[in-house]
Amino acid sequence: MIIKDYGFVKLYRGLIDWRWYTSPNTMRLYIHCLMNAYYKETDRFDMKIPVGSFETSQGKLARELNLTKKQIRTALNNLKKTGEVTCRATRQCTIITVVGFVEDQNSVIDMDTIKAKKGHLKGSKVATNKEYNNVLIKEEEKWKI
Repeated sequence: MIIKDYGFVKLYRGLIDWRWYTSPNTMRLYIHCLMNAYYKETDRFDMKIPVGSFETSQGKLARELNLTKKQIRTALNNLKKTGEVTCRATRQCTIITVVGFVEDQNSVIDMDTIKAKKGHLKGSKVATNKEYNNVLIKEEEKWKI
């Protein structure tokens, strides 16, 4: 069952022409990185994790993707080699950043932004549920194929 409360990320159809598309472990890891990257700056372990990044470890990735650490290391090296991700080691974890995340995902609906922009509809201090739902429907219609 897919839980829609988590939001979504965009995947471009051109991904099928990407050099790692036919490399199952590298492809899975990349999509996993997209799905885990924060859509807004987040405080973790007394540090700020920027948009498009998340904290993890090779062991954690191996458990989450049911791969070996060596498979994770190889897939991560593939992604780093071609500039899809960057990694920064800290004492507590590794910060993985999806390169271009902000630019590629910038049209993803940010619920807080919609609330702020539409919060003053028709002079009211807060948008009604009906007005808010209408905004969401219009945004969703933009992305239907």
